[in-house]
Amino acid sequence: MLSLCLQDQYVFLYHALLDGLQSGHLAYPVSQYKHVYMRLCIDDEHMGDLKKQFQMLETLKPAQPPPNCAALMKANITKNRSLDVIPGDKTRPILSTKSPGRSDYINAVFIDSFGKPDGYLLTQMPLPDTVVDFWRLVFDYKCATIILLEETCIIYKGDTPYWPGVDQQQTYGSVTVTLLQERDSNVTGVTERTLSVHVTAKPKRVHKVKQYQLMSGWPKTDRLPSSTSTLLSLTELVKQPMSEDDHTGPVILQCMNGASRSGLFCAASHLLWSVAVDQYVDVFHSVQHVRNKRPQAIDSVEQYKFLHQLPADYQKLVRIYENID
Repeated sequence: MLSLCLQDQYVFLYHALLDGLQSGHLAYPVSQYKHVYMRLCIDDEHMGDLKKQFQMLETLKPAQPPPNCAALMKANITKNRSLDVIPGDKTRPILSTKSPGRSDYINAVFIDSFGKPDGYLLTQMPLPDTVVDFWRLVFDYKCATIILLEETCIIYKGDTPYWPGVDQQQTYGSVTVTLLQERDSNVTGVTERTLSVHVTAKPKRVHKVKQYQLMSGWPKTDRLPSSTSTLLSLTELVKQPMSEDDHTGPVILQCMNGASRSGLFCAASHLLWSVAVDQYVDVFHSVQHVRNKRPQAIDSVEQYKFLHQLPADYQKLVRIYENID
């Protein structure tokens, strides 16, 4: 046991030293970022620097979970949309609400938000067989907000999503879900739903959750949203629940595989919080922060470049609002 602990410590120290040596100084004051962005992302001569940073991130990417992890157990392996995107045992949530024939597993990972430990839960779109597990997750961890980053969410035959119709109730295993309201949100292209969730055997303990579904602005086959405004608007929706004093559960970020879009959103949120609070732009470590738990996130230079564009566009919006005031 001691040798295993020492081995873990050496691995941690190795990655910490490698990170420090390779990444160098990659955090920039907001006041200087306009020039940094122009150099890295607009000037073709320096685009190679951006690619080098991304290559550094690739060398720091954690290994896949071992073959004996919960995700690959016989009872759970079919609950994963992709075996390339699975959680490690130390980072996954444990489901506690009992349901016949179900284990405590769901393909999801905790990631710290900027101001709250385990402030995010990144998870895949449920499969027909795992809808009950998704609603157990919402109920068990008192999740008050779901950000659904997919325009299409049909998982059953026909046209049925994983929630009931307006004013309707649906039972999934041991959990009952009611859709109380559906309307256009204040963010263009986003639908807001209010749902209640309770364990069927305990109808008096009702938990409410808001789901925000992106209905336009991020085509199904595209790695990136159509513009930065899509993510900038969506990140505003989750700022309210993310303070340390808030006792609601983590915000669920959901996309098809639980990594591609959710990971980009998570890195964007972490990055913009740092810009707003610390007045620093640090894309490299925002990406690494997400990848430590979801290594498959931000898997292209294009997404990495997109994250560099966000703070620049965010600053433009801030200046516009300041001029209006």
